[in-house]
Order: sequence, then structure tokens, then C-alpha cells
Amino acid sequence: MKPVRQCVLLLLCFAVMAMASSAGAVDYVGSETCGMCHSGPYGDYIESGHPYKLNKVEDGVKPVYPFTELTTPPVGYSWNDVTYVIGGYGWKARFLDLEGYIITGDEVQYNLQDQTWTGYHADEAVGTKQYTCGTCHTTGWQTFEDNGGKRQDDLPGMAGTFAEAGIGCEGCHGPGSDHVTSRDKADIVRDTSSAQCGTCHYRDPGHRIAVSGGLIKHHEQYDEMINSPHRVLECITCHAPHNSTKHAMGGLKEEVTCAGCHSSKTVKVDAMADHSCESCHMPKSSKSAIKTGEINFGPDEDTGYLGDISSHTFRLNTDPDVAMFTEDGAFIALDDDGQAIVKVEFACATCHNGEIATARSADWMYANAAIVHTGGEVLVADLAIPVSVDLHQNFPNPFNPTTNIRYDLNEAGQVRVDVFDIRGAHVKTLVNNYQVPGRHMTLWNGMNENGQSASSGVYIYRLTAGSHVSTQRMTLVH
Repeated sequence: MKPVRQCVLLLLCFAVMAMASSAGAVDYVGSETCGMCHSGPYGDYIESGHPYKLNKVEDGVKPVYPFTELTTPPVGYSWNDVTYVIGGYGWKARFLDLEGYIITGDEVQYNLQDQTWTGYHADEAVGTKQYTCGTCHTTGWQTFEDNGGKRQDDLPGMAGTFAEAGIGCEGCHGPGSDHVTSRDKADIVRDTSSAQCGTCHYRDPGHRIAVSGGLIKHHEQYDEMINSPHRVLECITCHAPHNSTKHAMGGLKEEVTCAGCHSSKTVKVDAMADHSCESCHMPKSSKSAIKTGEINFGPDEDTGYLGDISSHTFRLNTDPDVAMFTEDGAFIALDDDGQAIVKVEFACATCHNGEIATARSADWMYANAAIVHTGGEVLVADLAIPVSVDLHQNFPNPFNPTTNIRYDLNEAGQVRVDVFDIRGAHVKTLVNNYQVPGRHMTLWNGMNENGQSASSGVYIYRLTAGSHVSTQRMTLVH
């Protein structure tokens, strides 16, 4: 059957070529047309987040996503009252009403990570917020002013028109009719530079890293990259361009590791042995939909927050007196080398927050962060030894794809932390070594012992320390 299917695809390709040839002008042909010849990349792309930046609701039927589901629109609306959904794939969803305006109000944005509803431009009246996001949410976007006064579907809330909802193949590769006709690589955009990604993944025209409420705003990964030590790389050095970094879709190239370039930057402090490079250097300092935690180093200091997106890999600034934000709080500050300053607070706060974080432990974190790659002793004297063995609830919970498991030890000894499924089958050993007294943390990335992604569901994690055994439950949600 496979040769027959290939013949059918070729016939369809030739038919599209004929239509493109007769049309004359360079035009958009649609992602499905690209998929006729490029089935491999198309299959990866169709499960990435790009096609789902804007999703049409037809005949009252909600959009279908490969990994997530929207059960209902905002309160007071049915699917018959919605024309399009913005997003819904990985982080959040917003909705367009029957006139094409973005629905505003107190509980109109759906957050997928914790399944909550929050506000969006609640100070703006319903039916007044135009959809102007087409440049980075659609393919072939033309503004109302540039296309002769046309609006998509004749909806007054649409500030322009597009050739394809969501970011299609031609959103990055340009209109494909010439390429379909000639089948010549020269007739399609094949730009692999970071600047190509940066046409959408930025926020500030000057490429400063914009901040709101103490967190980096969403979709400015290009701004982060060019203000980091990795500015000399291209996005595709680490990223597979047709795959998503979410839902374990292979968006990060497995062959690329931090050690490939930073072989000398080994962790030389025993207490950090369970930490990955990413756990410190890609902190949750960015927010797309929700805040996931607090940073509070004592009652006399300002409270900050953790976001729901990891930043790009920054060099941590270990001087507590250097400001992370510009004086007006609108941007990330840069050091003398023009690199973003990301404070130790963000790198440590995922674990060291709440009852663990005190003014004293903040000093402890800065001192330890400064010696992680240079050697030396962990300053356990500045961290009170717990009075008992305790296994804490993982954070975040539910989670996808990574969660943190904290536990306290009141004496040294052999320690194991294991994950089991709800039926009691062993899934993964996270810790199995001798550890000193103190507060410890390990990560679970949702993978089993064979490196395969575990399915959604409830899991048990168990701490064994000497004669002490304790368990907790956690929920993995894909």
C-alpha cells in the first residue's frame, strides 16, 4: 500500500503545481500542500505549537489539539459564540467573539498548566479589543491598512487578513507557489539564522528583555538569546526547528549537551550533584500564563515570583548587590559585557522558597552559587539541620514535564528516592547514594529508567533513609 500512497501524493503534488503555474504570482499554497512532499518534517511540525497559534471554531465545534483539550469557553459563552481560539496548545487560550474581538474580562483566559481561569484586559470593554496578533499567530498576515481595508471573514474585530490560521510552513519559509512549480530549493526561503526565529520570538524593537511584575514577558526568546553568552550560536544549534520543546516532542536536539562546549564547567560541590545545568541556568524567570511560585527571602525583603517558562541559558550573577532589573523595573539589566543579569534567587527559588527561604539562607545561596564550579565546601553551617526526616510534597503538582522533590535529613546515611506507578511498579530511581544531614532536592523529568516518557497519571514517590520510609503522591499531566 505504501507505493500506492506515494503515487497518490505525487499526483496531488502535480495537480497543485499545475494550479500554481497557472496562477502566475507567488502565493501561499498551505501547509498541507507542503506535507505532500515533505511528510517527515510536516508530521513533526503538525504536532508542534506553531499550527495552533490561532484556531478556527466552525459550526460550534471546538478546535482539536494533539496533547491538550479545551472543555469550555469562558463563562457566558458557548462554542457557538466563539469564532477563533488563540493558542490552547501548551500554555493558555484566549477567545474571539462573533465579531472577531478578543474576549476581555476577569475570567476569560484559560491556563492549561493549572486549569484555571484568569483575567485578560479586564479594564477594556467587551467587544473593543481587536485581534492584532496576526504577524506572529498566522501565516501571510496583512494589516487592514495594507490590504485595501479587508478583514478576515469580514469580522470587524480582525485587524487584517491571513492566508492560513496559525504559523504554517510558509510562515517561516515564505509563499510556496514558485517552489511547488519548480521544485527548486532556490525558490523557497531556507533561512536558518536566529534572526528568522527572531521575527516573531521577540517583544522589544531594541531587543531589550521586557519585564512585567518582576518576570520576563512571554515570546521574547530571541531577545533573551542575543543578550546571553549564547548570542554566538544559532537557534537551530540546540533546537530542532520542526519540533516542539513541550510535550516531549524532541524540540531540543539530544546530541547537543552543555558539556559539549562547557567541559570545564563541572559541578564541584557534592550537594549539587543531582542538579542539571538547566535547573540553575534556565530558571523559571519568564511568564506566559501563570505564576508558579514565590520568592521570599525574609519578611523585610520584597517578594518575587517564579514564572511558568524557563528562560534561555544565562550566566548567573552571584553578587547580591547587583540589580537584576533596570531602575524603572521594565527590563532586565545588562552587565558590562552586555549580557543579561539573572540573579541567584531565580535559580534557587524553585526549591528554596516558602518556609525554607530566610534572610540567612539567601546569603547561603549566594555563597554556594559562587563556588559550584570552583570547588569548596557547602556552607551547611548556615543552614539549620532539620530535626526529623521529612518528605515534602513535590512542586509543581500537577506537573509537566519536570517536578522538584524536596526532603529533609536529620543525620547522614544511605538515601534512596524512587518513583512508582499507582499499581506499585517501579518507574525510576532518582537518588541512591550517601548523603549528609540537611535539606535536599531532586528532580523527576517524567522519564522512566529506559529514558521513555511516562504516561499521564498518579505516581508515588518514596524516600528511604535508614529505617525511615515515607511516601507522597504526584500527578503527571501531558
